[in-house]
Amino acid sequence: MKRIVIGAVLASLVVSQAVGPVEAKSKAKKKPVVQVDRDKNGIPDAWQKQYHLGYGKQVATKDHDRDGLTNAQEYQLRLNPTKSDSDRDGIKDGKEDADYDSLTNQQEYTAHLNPLKKDSDQDGISDDKEDQDQDRLTTREEFIVGTQPLKKDSDRDGIKDNEEDRDRDTLINEDEFELGSDPTKADSDQDGTRDNQEDTDQDGVQNDQELKRIMIKVTDTNKKKFEWRYSNEHQRKELRFKDEIGITDVATLKDRLLVTPSMTEEEVITLVAQALQLPNIKTLHVQIKFYNGQELESEDEHSDDDDSSDDSEDDDSDDDGDDHGDHGDDD
Repeated sequence: MKRIVIGAVLASLVVSQAVGPVEAKSKAKKKPVVQVDRDKNGIPDAWQKQYHLGYGKQVATKDHDRDGLTNAQEYQLRLNPTKSDSDRDGIKDGKEDADYDSLTNQQEYTAHLNPLKKDSDQDGISDDKEDQDQDRLTTREEFIVGTQPLKKDSDRDGIKDNEEDRDRDTLINEDEFELGSDPTKADSDQDGTRDNQEDTDQDGVQNDQELKRIMIKVTDTNKKKFEWRYSNEHQRKELRFKDEIGITDVATLKDRLLVTPSMTEEEVITLVAQALQLPNIKTLHVQIKFYNGQELESEDEHSDDDDSSDDSEDDDSDDDGDDHGDHGDDD
């Protein structure tokens, strides 16, 4: 009886070992399904037939359901090309945001992005925050103001898209986004005050009079230098400086610089010099840009007091002969 049991067990082991490799081979032989595309339009013929789209290369570019997506794009997104709202959620397929990156499917295709990936180029920046044409407007911002995300100057008028003033409130598109206002409306919050006249940060200065950035360069009579830069851009304030002179209260310098666009170059130089409180300035260079787009640049250079004293000493030496050194010849 024991022999029969042992024999049965050995037989089962042989059978199980034989079955294993057969199953592995059957899985390895499994081939992927080949999609036939006889008209070479990027869409499988079977899919075209399923939705009765017809045949030919022109099928790929047509939009049968008028949802803003071509048949080829609907195929890529696995949508129904005969229904404008495939999932019946009340949003047309073109207006859907498949990858949740704040850009619609249609916008992604317009910007040559992948609507199925938040970061199409995998550079760590989501598609909505990319600036493909390097005009200082993000992809999403371009669509808000109605410009093209792949062209710096969409209307070819010689003005970059970020520097356009869509709503004509004297604030350029880029600055409106910085301030949090709507660049398509002159009065974003509809409170009766135009966006340029608002005081968003409540500092007593209206938006178009605010400093966007300012740069100050100083060299004193000892040839020591001071460089100070302040910017209020990209929704953050930034201060940088290099100080060889030892100026006090550098961090609060901006608060003492009550510069306005109506100031003359001379007035700006005077104000900055007073704010710095330096008695021995040799050169002073100031560059300013305001939120209304106006720019000011002023430069002042003082002659050294030592030069004038040297001149007076030279005059005295001429009168007194060679008493002060080796200026004359012994011959």
